[in-house]
Amino acid sequence: MTSSMFVDRSAVPNSAAMEFTAPSISSYTTGSNDPVDPPECAPLYWGPDGTQAGSVSWSTMKSPGTSTNNEGKIFNLFLAVPAERPDFRSLLGKCGTIEYQGHTTTATPLPLPGLPSWSTAYRVTVGGVNGAGIIGLCRGLYVSVVFAQQPGGDLSPNDTNALAKLFNDQVAKLEAI
Repeated sequence: MTSSMFVDRSAVPNSAAMEFTAPSISSYTTGSNDPVDPPECAPLYWGPDGTQAGSVSWSTMKSPGTSTNNEGKIFNLFLAVPAERPDFRSLLGKCGTIEYQGHTTTATPLPLPGLPSWSTAYRVTVGGVNGAGIIGLCRGLYVSVVFAQQPGGDLSPNDTNALAKLFNDQVAKLEAI
């Protein structure tokens, strides 16, 4: 995996306050993520176990320690070389509630138009944070885009449209390689 596999900064609508974090790539050992309960739901929460993963983000969240204001929005994009190929749709049906480090996360299907048929979109809520995600396997890679906002509340069509655009732009980039 290389950083050139990721979409660039322009994949998320430009905002003066939107801070961009360039792609970073790491190697992972299978089973190195913290456990979730039930354990079979881990691929929905973390993605499938992978040998290598990378991420890039766009955020209006303030860096920890710089402000007491925890409001903001963040878009994260993850790519991973998976060691397994789980059926995300069936996992979402079985794993609507996941426990992680004492927090309950709920995930429900989220109908978003214009996505590939092999992708799975979902809405997620944990604590005071609401968000959405789109996951799937494309050309042998796990692709995940996640949007989160704090404080929680309804997701705006602008944010879910931007999330779908980010996913589709990343898939188009992978298909062109």
